[in-house]
Amino acid sequence: MRGKRDPTDTLSEAPTVRQSGGPAPAPALNEATTNSGRKRSAKSRTPAEAVAAYLAALPVDERNALQRVRKIIQDMVPAATEALAYQIPTVMHHGPLVGFSASKRHCSFFVMSRAVMTTFEQELAPFYTGPGTLRFSITEPLPSALVKKIVAARVLENEAKKK
Repeated sequence: MRGKRDPTDTLSEAPTVRQSGGPAPAPALNEATTNSGRKRSAKSRTPAEAVAAYLAALPVDERNALQRVRKIIQDMVPAATEALAYQIPTVMHHGPLVGFSASKRHCSFFVMSRAVMTTFEQELAPFYTGPGTLRFSITEPLPSALVKKIVAARVLENEAKKK
């Protein structure tokens, strides 16, 4: 039978061929791969792998700025998980807690709560750009104390919703 492969024959798999005719390049070290070494599709990555791939694809300065925010969050809420939500790394703790992202001109921190934005309105004023979003630069990062206050308030909100 032409076109069928014997499932017990592991050597009959041909290398992936690109349109140009050559073999596909090996995936970068930071890309998620399957056991056979093939690149995993974005849909088959675990949420943690998707966040890691997002951060790995950023320029070093932006990645370091977001890793700083990420570390603060992880230290405060070690049980939280991460996932990509709307292509944004999002920390999950009884639902979405906060998110962060980078663009060419700035980094963003997504508070995901108008109530928290209102509570810290004066402290957020230098960074405020819209409902639930703070923008900051790699040269002027968000103060650690402010990130901690926001995360603590969001944890309380999400835990109250859970009850």
